[in-house]
Amino acid sequence: SQDRCYYGADGQVQKVPVSEPPPQEKKRGLRGKIAEHKKEELTDYMKEAVALVKQYVPPDPARIQAAKDAGRITLQPMPGSDKRLRLTFSDYLKSGDSFAIDVDFARSQLLGAKVSTFLSSPPEPVILTVTFATFLDGVTSYSKAIVLDAQAKQMRVDIQNSGYRR
Repeated sequence: SQDRCYYGADGQVQKVPVSEPPPQEKKRGLRGKIAEHKKEELTDYMKEAVALVKQYVPPDPARIQAAKDAGRITLQPMPGSDKRLRLTFSDYLKSGDSFAIDVDFARSQLLGAKVSTFLSSPPEPVILTVTFATFLDGVTSYSKAIVLDAQAKQMRVDIQNSGYRR
């Protein structure tokens, strides 16, 4: 589905469908029950994945400090510029996961973030990639694109943010 979202006067997010999804044909019998079960399973899986990702974003200062104190931070320059760096926090929330932040130190701007984790075991990877952009003022940043990739279920959620106005 595609929705145009904006904040209303009450401060709540208002969603307006851009286009109506095609009506789904209900299957009957055993196939219908299997399809309904699969849909519920995928919905539960994505809810679990989103809840997991919310533990990473926004970053928890206490977890960042714990990673720093344990020496689980790597700092590497990004290709193309010596003023852009990637900070990677290993074992941020779970053993074997990583949380990376891309920063432009020359302009003090956040460029992106990437979370590589898993739900119940490493064969079920969940990857969140956030790309940031700046408003016309050149200072204020926002999440331009958010991609949640649940590879074990071959699902991908892609969110594009644009058209900000005063």
